Amino acid sequence: MKTAASAIDSIAAAYSTALHRISSLAPNARIFVDGWPTYVRDGGCPDLIGLRPADAATIQADFDRLDGVVAREAAAGATYIDTRPQSIGHDMCAPAGIRWFDPIVATETLVPYHPTLEGMRGVADIITQTIRSSGALH
Repeated sequence: MKTAASAIDSIAAAYSTALHRISSLAPNARIFVDGWPTYVRDGGCPDLIGLRPADAATIQADFDRLDGVVAREAAAGATYIDTRPQSIGHDMCAPAGIRWFDPIVATETLVPYHPTLEGMRGVADIITQTIRSSGALH
């Protein structure tokens, strides 16, 4: 049985291949890839059904591992955009309207762990700001 960690690690080769393919098809393009924001804070959300502190740590650790794979593969020619710092405080434990991800009992998207509209805007703003500050947009 494949563990979550090995499943996450197994995407590295395909991700690397995709980035190299983009580079070969568009040799003058600047490639930007973004990482995963903070989904759940340390200690979890005691008021959310089914999300104990240990569960919260496991969920965030898996997203952090995925983020690490993407950052590592992007280092070979793409610009990695770290969305975690600006997402702190907007995790699924935050109040509706502030949180960037719906919790297990989803109220905004009806899909657990799915980005909310606020989350999609937040990540888009981080990406746009990074690309603009890089000088890639004229």
